[in-house]
Amino acid sequence: MNGILKKKKKQLIELVTNFYKATPAGIGNKVHPFFGKMNAEQWGMGMWKHLDHHLQQFGA
Repeated sequence: MNGILKKKKKQLIELVTNFYKATPAGIGNKVHPFFGKMNAEQWGMGMWKHLDHHLQQFGA
């Protein structure tokens, strides 16, 4: 794996970890710019679907 991919992989892991560490209380009070107010469960499902989509898109 080249240096750029390693850096991007590390960034992705950090983003997912920060999302997890925010806990439902820290996530559920955010307003999505397109979908508006969502609860923590909706945020989690949306993030999972978005990440899964892109991982499948690139064959990861």
